[in-house]
Amino acid sequence: MMDTVMDTTNKTMKPRRFSETVFFKDIPDTGLEFQYEDLPGLLEGIPYCSPSGAIYSKICLMRRGKNIWAEGTIQGTLSLTCYRCLNTYGYPLSLTYSYLMIPRNNEDHLKDEICLKPEELEVSFFDGVKVELFDIFREQILLGLPVKQLCSEDCKGLCPECGRDLNLGECSCQAVRDDNPFIILRKLKYA
Repeated sequence: MMDTVMDTTNKTMKPRRFSETVFFKDIPDTGLEFQYEDLPGLLEGIPYCSPSGAIYSKICLMRRGKNIWAEGTIQGTLSLTCYRCLNTYGYPLSLTYSYLMIPRNNEDHLKDEICLKPEELEVSFFDGVKVELFDIFREQILLGLPVKQLCSEDCKGLCPECGRDLNLGECSCQAVRDDNPFIILRKLKYA
């Protein structure tokens, strides 16, 4: 059974949002590892995107002086909406990430020279005291989403006249309207 909380504005029960805070002082030198089998509320507020089942995640946080090295994986299936035909489709999500987290308020890291390996060139910031895992997981999922959400590369989309899904078949609308001001461009000859 999912844990719920009362929404005082609508007087309804809603699922509790995933929340996990890790304090910098609590991360041992050997690192700290977390595994989650569900991340409720992680995709809340992202249009045309919702989880299809549980999202599995694993993260390991290691101290590197005043910095934190974060690496992990996120797996699951998302339900996305195609930008052309507006149908929902399953999008398999399998992400691996790693990056260095630098304290935002601490300018001492600018004085010290840090030697980074090529795989450590991804950098993020934290407040120097705590890390919100919700923010890390959400950011990685947003970065892993396709730029253009399409159910397939050859999706035909919707008819601009009647709105019929052209993937299901042709419609009876006229292909090119006669009153289209750009119809004259078809007569141009290429040099």
